[in-house]
Amino acid sequence: YLARGEYIKAIEAFQALVYNFPGSEWVDDGQYGLAESYFRSKDYVNAVFEYERIVNDFSMSPLVEKAQFKIAMCYFKQSLDAARDQKNTYQAIQAFLTFLEDYPDSPLAKEARAKYSACRAKLAEKAYKNGELYLKMGQTEAALLYFREVLDTFGDTSWIHYARYGIGCALLKQGKKDEARQAFEQVVQNGADEGLKRKA
Repeated sequence: YLARGEYIKAIEAFQALVYNFPGSEWVDDGQYGLAESYFRSKDYVNAVFEYERIVNDFSMSPLVEKAQFKIAMCYFKQSLDAARDQKNTYQAIQAFLTFLEDYPDSPLAKEARAKYSACRAKLAEKAYKNGELYLKMGQTEAALLYFREVLDTFGDTSWIHYARYGIGCALLKQGKKDEARQAFEQVVQNGADEGLKRKA
């Protein structure tokens, strides 16, 4: 049923195994199959719950590693675009960190690191866009707070170049030409894309 994409039937079949045969040697496989059925049907809330049961109730199972990774993926899949609430993004970051701490040499570690970085980039984008909005409204101090948050918290993302440019624009609006010039020079010198360099 799972292989054919008949997820409701798969859920019912895996539930029957898990609940009717709790002492079976197949019960952790059944629990993982149940979680997978929810995951593939995009019911990520129930999928998290079922994957967590593997981690908590079957701690010796070889499926715990995959389950922990999939918990992080459930939050990642629910992460909204940068303009919206980022609760799931924060949860995904924490879940990927937990996975990487527990399984640093896992075959899934490379993907976990990439997804972790993508989540951080999204939070950086949100902070930058908040700054950009305040800058358009003429509230330069508030804009600077958000732009500096990008530099201080998300310095490993490409959004730092945009934040530096934003800082330059805000300082220029405040009449602080020398400081603005320094910010723009940093954009030019530190690997920003060509379009942003030209603007700077």
